[in-house]
Amino acid sequence: MRKLLLKLALFLPLLLSLLIIQRLAYSSTLFNTAEAVISKAWLNEENIAFTFDYDDRVTHKYYIKNNNRKKDVIIFGSSRSAKINNNFFPKKSFFNHNVTGAELEDYISIYQLYRAKKNMPATVVFGLDPWILDSKNGKPKRWLDLHKEFYELAGAFPFPRDPKIALWYLGERLKAPFSIPHFQYSIKKIAQNILLGRDHSKYYATSDIEGFLPIVHADGSIADSLKIRSKSSEQVALEIQALPSKCPTVLKNTLSKEKQFLFINFLKILKEDNVKIIFLLPPFHPLAYNEITSNPQCHLSIEAETYFRDIAQENNIQILGSYNPNIYSLQDAYFYDSIHPKQAALEVIFKKEGLIK
Repeated sequence: MRKLLLKLALFLPLLLSLLIIQRLAYSSTLFNTAEAVISKAWLNEENIAFTFDYDDRVTHKYYIKNNNRKKDVIIFGSSRSAKINNNFFPKKSFFNHNVTGAELEDYISIYQLYRAKKNMPATVVFGLDPWILDSKNGKPKRWLDLHKEFYELAGAFPFPRDPKIALWYLGERLKAPFSIPHFQYSIKKIAQNILLGRDHSKYYATSDIEGFLPIVHADGSIADSLKIRSKSSEQVALEIQALPSKCPTVLKNTLSKEKQFLFINFLKILKEDNVKIIFLLPPFHPLAYNEITSNPQCHLSIEAETYFRDIAQENNIQILGSYNPNIYSLQDAYFYDSIHPKQAALEVIFKKEGLIK
């Protein structure tokens, strides 16, 4: 017993260090200069140029909490949906809530921020990447930035009555501080906050829509840097062909029953709130999609698209796009890389579906 207590005592400083690092990384008050500046720019309808990855989840949280204007349309999504701007929804108030490495939990959390203010949007567009329902998502749990909001809305679902699902989410919260990717992400966030947090030259208001630096627009949409935008279609194709695998690793996983449960119940909440729902499936580059369809191990996107289309049909939800670029005749020139469509690709989809002219 004494040896066990000694081992626990030796382990305690490490445990406390991990918890303190996570607390510092996910604090919304200790280091928040960049996030506060960008959210204020959004409120003032200004664009911001930036040279580093700011904490987009905290920035969206600040924006929603300080914005009292009702939105006609908002978008949930990742960088694959980040190019959709207010021109896609003319004469409507609009905001794109794309976040890095978006997960289903992010969508739920961001909506809860609106719901808590009783300021729900009229329409929600879901940017549906196949991995938001991934059963083995190895990415850092970045949605923990918004864990309070997630659990507030998830508490309205019946999942706490199912011990398996409740324990699964409890486990996610407890194991996150000990995850190596999560720890690395936390250290990176702290370093960025300390080194860049008070340097306003790293982020500044601009009237430019596109520039040398990446620009986050006043409506939340993002324009990539000149370096990315200037890549030729031939260069993009060569980069994809040089990849060890054109199929993203996460597409080798399976759909999660727990995530499907959350997704269905989230849709129920939106319907109860009289929110119109639209599904968007951003396409993959043709070379990547060829790998997806020919590799039996790379099955998640096929399963996910079938699942999303079934849910849309059952619930009379409009669905736009497809992971298959060939449906819309989208060739190399419409992509930045294997998974990110350009704004022009998304415009083709919206035009074909009659949403924009």
